Amino acid sequence: MAAAQFVLLSSVRRVAAATGIPVRTIYDWTKTDWWETLVAQVRMEMEGELEATLSRLIYLSFAAILDRLENGDCAMTSDGRIARKPVSARDAMTILAMVIDKRKVLRDALAAQQRMPVRDLAERLRDLGRSRTMSGQDA
Repeated sequence: MAAAQFVLLSSVRRVAAATGIPVRTIYDWTKTDWWETLVAQVRMEMEGELEATLSRLIYLSFAAILDRLENGDCAMTSDGRIARKPVSARDAMTILAMVIDKRKVLRDALAAQQRMPVRDLAERLRDLGRSRTMSGQDA
């Protein structure tokens, strides 16, 4: 529990206040090998939970946007009923522009990741060639 609080609060004193564990005890724990391992494990679990929550949020947001684009926004009629009204062209264009921009950013990032190992390999081969030439192993 103290490790989880430490990940969230980033302060031994705040952890002590939140858990009732003496500050000195927590300071002693932070100097042990098991503490670092436990804190790293808690961080990984929290990051996994956050990633899952963000993925769900993205999925729900996409679903809501698609529903609105396909079926229109909900609006109340003069007699108090809820009806669907087509999304305005301006709103549709705003959504489209944002999606295109984000897709480009994602594609550029993926392309950069795919190119990076090739550059690293080329650099390693150049280094190997230089070292062989310098040591007289070049045939």
